[in-house]
Amino acid sequence: MIAVIKKTIGYSSVFPRSHLYQSNVLGNFFFEKRDNMQKHQKRILSIVAIINLMILTSAQVTMAESTIHSRYNATMGIDGEKPSPIETELIITGGYRRDDLDWNIAGNAGGNHPNILSELTWDDVESYQIKFQGNLIWPKIIALRGSANYSWIFKGENQDSDYAGDNRTFEFSRSDNNTDDGNLWDASLAVGYPFRFGRTVVGTIIPLVGYSHHEQQLVLTDGYQTIPDTGPFPGLDSSYDTQWKGPWVGCDLRFRAAEIKALAHRIETYFTYEFH
Repeated sequence: MIAVIKKTIGYSSVFPRSHLYQSNVLGNFFFEKRDNMQKHQKRILSIVAIINLMILTSAQVTMAESTIHSRYNATMGIDGEKPSPIETELIITGGYRRDDLDWNIAGNAGGNHPNILSELTWDDVESYQIKFQGNLIWPKIIALRGSANYSWIFKGENQDSDYAGDNRTFEFSRSDNNTDDGNLWDASLAVGYPFRFGRTVVGTIIPLVGYSHHEQQLVLTDGYQTIPDTGPFPGLDSSYDTQWKGPWVGCDLRFRAAEIKALAHRIETYFTYEFH
């Protein structure tokens, strides 16, 4: 069982429907790593197609709702409650990412002899990432969220340890290696119910239930044997391909101005929490 907690805090502008930030270094990585990108191109394009379908479907529903609302408001009067429109956004972002990973196996299928036989840990795995995300919020009815991202690793550290005793005791082998190549990709879909509050500043709390898929291709180079201390060993070029998937629960919390009257009103604050 794998438990992953993801927290995201940030700020976004609401006036562009989509935006893309890309540094020159990131652009160079796009060019150099295009072969790795092609391996997952179909998967990522499928997720992006689903996100676009969410946006297009919501746009058609919004057009139909606007006609219904106009007729409804005519009979409801000035004092009636104004119906809430469907809100959609498609965001394309790029930037920096950091990961810590831990994988271990036991001595047998029962998880014993010893309970941890071999363990590989990756610390400070740094990468450049591009991400596609689509959100649909129909206030007091439903919220949908889909995302897909791909990352190119450029720096990281790895430790490979083997143990003869339980609970990481009697370590008889350890190597410290570099992880300066490889890639990561993730895809996720979620549904939730949006709770709205506030007037001047509108807040939205969305409990979410989702399903996600994650893959990592981690390359090890520049090996150094620490236990026993025999020093560097040439020719290390190992690749570890891992994947895991499953359901998750989380929560989105967003704040924005109810009316856009100034530049400051165009800033949206959001907080995301996920438990896998």
